[in-house]
Amino acid sequence: MSENLKSIPVTNLDATPVVVATAGEGTYGLGKTATDFVNPSSSNAQFSTYRLCRFPTNAKVKHVWLFQSGIDTTTAAATLDFNVAFSDSTVDGTPVALQSTIPSSKFDGTAFAFVSGTGYSTAYTNTGTGNKLFGSAIAVLTNGAGQTVDLTFKNTFTPTMRDDDMWDALGFTTTQGVAADPGGQFDIFAVIATGATTPKAGQIAIEVDFVL
Repeated sequence: MSENLKSIPVTNLDATPVVVATAGEGTYGLGKTATDFVNPSSSNAQFSTYRLCRFPTNAKVKHVWLFQSGIDTTTAAATLDFNVAFSDSTVDGTPVALQSTIPSSKFDGTAFAFVSGTGYSTAYTNTGTGNKLFGSAIAVLTNGAGQTVDLTFKNTFTPTMRDDDMWDALGFTTTQGVAADPGGQFDIFAVIATGATTPKAGQIAIEVDFVL
């Protein structure tokens, strides 16, 4: 049997009286774009990290794009994770306790710092780790032309999360368990998950499209 479905925002727009959704949550909003890049050297190795594209914690992220070239001379060897991490800045409103930390893959409002040279913290609960929201172990290109990859739904980010503030999608609450924006800024935090067989210089570039 066929079916005829409407999304909640469209249903609300067809209602009497009309119910208009919040900007970026099922209706149009003013789009913003952040672009950024880094140039890993031939000294890149497993657990090298690259911090890019800062955006507010209350952004509703619509798309994340990757441009990548190089960093390994062996086909399908090196891989990258793409996390949402708190800013490492002391001046952009990010709470001191959260600066440089990576929210959990459990979306429970916990976040821990990346351990330089070792990897993700072992302090995450219930087998959690860094969120790797936009990609886990994404294979990188070797020599030759660069590639552009849509990372938006490459891992655990969902269409529902796309219509939510990023802080809420990651599960942040007050100490009383009430959903609340911790404030500040997030970065896209790329990690070399599997080291290059033969490291080479390359480029990692990110574009984040979002609505506030």
